Amino acid sequence: MNKKKKLRIIIVGVVIPFLLIILTVTSIYTHYNLVVVEHSSIYFNALNNGVTEVNATWLIAKNYKKYFHSTYGEKPSLEKILTQPIKDFSESFWEILCVIRAKGTCEDFAYALAKIVEDTTHHKTRIVYFEGMDHALVEVFIDGKWWVFDPTYTTPKKPIPINDYATQMDRLKLSRYVARILMVDNENRTDLTKEHGFKVSTLTVKAIYDPTAYPFDDAPLEEGEVTVYAPENFYDPLVAKGFTNASGVYSVTLNGDKDYIVFVRGKGGVGVAYQHLPPESYVVLEVRVHKEL
Repeated sequence: MNKKKKLRIIIVGVVIPFLLIILTVTSIYTHYNLVVVEHSSIYFNALNNGVTEVNATWLIAKNYKKYFHSTYGEKPSLEKILTQPIKDFSESFWEILCVIRAKGTCEDFAYALAKIVEDTTHHKTRIVYFEGMDHALVEVFIDGKWWVFDPTYTTPKKPIPINDYATQMDRLKLSRYVARILMVDNENRTDLTKEHGFKVSTLTVKAIYDPTAYPFDDAPLEEGEVTVYAPENFYDPLVAKGFTNASGVYSVTLNGDKDYIVFVRGKGGVGVAYQHLPPESYVVLEVRVHKEL
């Protein structure tokens, strides 16, 4: 093979792909910088006109929302599938991709908005997962406290302090459909549920295997399957599922002041019980598992 042919192979196989990657990355950063400039202009113009830090930052969220296309309920696009692994190598660059892609789920919107806010205002942000609603949202630290910025769903009109979030859910009539409440900081998995004003309760199921009418053969049901239902959630009543431990115990944190129905299955038997769970309570519910007919 002559030198010219080797050089052509190197150019076609190495140099050209490398240049294409450089051009693509440069284009991505250029696009992102334009987004930051646009939102910086909105933010600083608002501040110069006497708008508060919170409301000026909110204008960023409202403006980016106009560009974002929600794909909730749709299958992930090929673009998203191919770019997702980048998050493991460079979360910052993956966040930039979320910004310029401007479409996806609530999680994609949260990461994109957090990136824009941090680079525009330099306010600290965090991603909070609302596991009872399968939802992700942005919180911004301004004037010594955290604010919820969720223009696409739970705070459509304005940001709110996190301690008022449970009340906001009541205003929107969403609390009645949320039985299992757990709000966690995505970075360190800190439980933020109570900080958001929710009066959560703990339901501890104590499963007893009771095969006959005689008390001497009663025993804790180990590895019993527990399913917890909230009848009020007519569209998706199953709110928790798990298994009992060696002592026949299973615990779950739930929204208080609601009614629950608990099923326990194991050793060919089934047990069922009803429980009204008061707010901010700890309730032990005994469920006796009998043989099915």
